[in-house]
Amino acid sequence: MARSALAKPIRYRVEAVLAYGLFGLFRVLPIDLVSAIGGKLAGWFGPLSRAQRTAQRNLARALPELTDQARRKILADVWDNFGRVMTEYAALSRLGSKPESNRVEIQGLEHLAAATENGRPAIMYTAHIGSWEITAVTVGSHANTSALVYRAPNNPLVESLLRSTRGHAQTTLIPKGAGGARTIMRILKGGGFVQMAVDQKMNTGLPISFMGRPAMTGDAVARLALRYGCALIPAYSERLDGCRFRVTIEPPWTPEDTGDRDADVRSALERVNRTMEAWIKRTPGQWLWLHNRWPKDETKA
Repeated sequence: MARSALAKPIRYRVEAVLAYGLFGLFRVLPIDLVSAIGGKLAGWFGPLSRAQRTAQRNLARALPELTDQARRKILADVWDNFGRVMTEYAALSRLGSKPESNRVEIQGLEHLAAATENGRPAIMYTAHIGSWEITAVTVGSHANTSALVYRAPNNPLVESLLRSTRGHAQTTLIPKGAGGARTIMRILKGGGFVQMAVDQKMNTGLPISFMGRPAMTGDAVARLALRYGCALIPAYSERLDGCRFRVTIEPPWTPEDTGDRDADVRSALERVNRTMEAWIKRTPGQWLWLHNRWPKDETKA
């Protein structure tokens, strides 16, 4: 135990040196080359990892109608997209700049304006599809004020790098956790705008159908919307070709408040999951099938 505790800071430092070195290199290379390097590396090494088996299992159960060949093609695309997203972190600030503005198409900006007019609080929800970081940066840059909820990496040295890469003048970065939850509530209470990805596995929440199978779904997005009267804004990105994207902001909606809070939360989460299902089925090779979204034991919720 003591040896493990001592080794952790050393490992963190090694990881940080590698991360800072790679980011420094990628920041000066052409964006298309940076993206392609990530796709190639993930395409070579990803299928050798444990995540490959997780993704194979997820695809077989969620999309059983597909042939083996179709699933292999989807998985190849998944690794390519994932690798590109990882190396594109180093280029996020450039992707959001005017010289590179032609790389990102935006559809539905009028929906963002309508949802946040008159100081009304709003929550944008998205999934790990396309480039979720591009979705966050693009939507955040068109909001008067914006807050992004994210999962902090275990390595605090790497977290500092990612925060500086993600951050821009109009965005507050909120790590998940109790402290982050208080910050979110304060922002929404003041009529603010919060972005969050809601497609990952949660140990708490409710078992809600997702791609035809029960999946533990975090209920914070629904409970916050009902508590503060928030509009919910669906938004996602698609990778069009290499390092070019389309970000789509869909019409906002407000969860029905019947007075039965538990039933209203469940109804809202079912709609949220249906929205994400449509995105995934449209571009299955761009969703992050690599994590344990569903329980391995199908008899469990």
